[in-house]
Amino acid sequence: MPTTTLSAALLTVSNMDGLPWSTPIWQSLTKIHGIPWYYADTAKDDSPTPNYSGWTVKVAKAVKVFAQNVWDLTESSQEKYIVARHADNDSEGRLAWQKFIKELRISVNINKTIDSVLTEHDRGPYQVLQQHNTTSVSNNYFTIGLGCKHSQLPTLDDAQVSDARLYVAAGLLGDEGLLPGGRALSPSVLKFINTLLAITWNRYRKALNSEVTK
Repeated sequence: MPTTTLSAALLTVSNMDGLPWSTPIWQSLTKIHGIPWYYADTAKDDSPTPNYSGWTVKVAKAVKVFAQNVWDLTESSQEKYIVARHADNDSEGRLAWQKFIKELRISVNINKTIDSVLTEHDRGPYQVLQQHNTTSVSNNYFTIGLGCKHSQLPTLDDAQVSDARLYVAAGLLGDEGLLPGGRALSPSVLKFINTLLAITWNRYRKALNSEVTK
């Protein structure tokens, strides 16, 4: 599965009933208590938005238009448009969105939650290396010995990380990401969780490779 950016993953999934911003667990992780670009129709352009005071209504309007334009694109075109560097009619909204993701460090608590859930369910990087007969593995997160049989993490599929998808979704979104019955994810949430896991696995791999080459 190709990895993507967190800013792209969050923007594309947000076309689905306000997820993930509408869920209490996500709100507690990000400290953003609702859709960040929401504003009242009667609000003045220079007033702050209720869910993120770092934006004025004018900026939120630009972000909302940017998001809607992204949602109107085909799936294969969305990320390229989200990360585009050339100037266009969505430049203000695009830059505001990227700055929002970076400055609020949205990824920090999300990463901590994913790491905790994967480790709890024996799919953390240390556990996966052990399961694949890696020798000389330290429990100091990603540190491994140079004499190990595998200096690379196995693929997501080989590590069977998909077994933990429901638990990751529950840790980030609670029951709101589940279909009725509670044992399956909605298609948009499934794609979102798969993308977050791909981003996570790439983060693990980079950290592991950094340790090996020290």
